[in-house]
Amino acid sequence: MNFPTEQLMMRNGCVVEKYLIPEEEKVDVLETLYPFTGLPSKDEMWLDLHTNTTFRVEEFIVIREGDLNFLAQRSTRRRGRPS
Repeated sequence: MNFPTEQLMMRNGCVVEKYLIPEEEKVDVLETLYPFTGLPSKDEMWLDLHTNTTFRVEEFIVIREGDLNFLAQRSTRRRGRPS
């Protein structure tokens, strides 16, 4: 992905790269990285099973750990592992 990144320290001490994605490009990124059929609306509310909190799909972040990109929600850092 051709976006700038910043380092994000995870709770477990692992440092990952977080992509700084402009709001106007988030839908395209979601379409590219979402691993299932039936792309969710950016306004949908989803439940994070790890934290038992809800989040709006448009609030996702993309982090890079090793050679992999992960779609995650903003509280991923509190859990210490990408989802």
